[in-house]
Amino acid sequence: MSEVSDYDIGRLSASVDVLTAQVQEMNERLDRLEHQLERTRGIGIGVVLATVGLSGVGGGLLSKWLTGGG
Repeated sequence: MSEVSDYDIGRLSASVDVLTAQVQEMNERLDRLEHQLERTRGIGIGVVLATVGLSGVGGGLLSKWLTGGG
């Protein structure tokens, strides 16, 4: 027969089960982090676009005010 005892095979099987559960948990956590990153990236792009738009409008208004145009 083999040189590995039934006890060692049982321990190995239990370790594989624990490792499988940990890998599944990490995959779920990674999925949640990816979704959070996508949301955060979308919010960041929105903030940048809003800032650029408001800066352009503010600059135009300031330019008109300083030149005395109405």
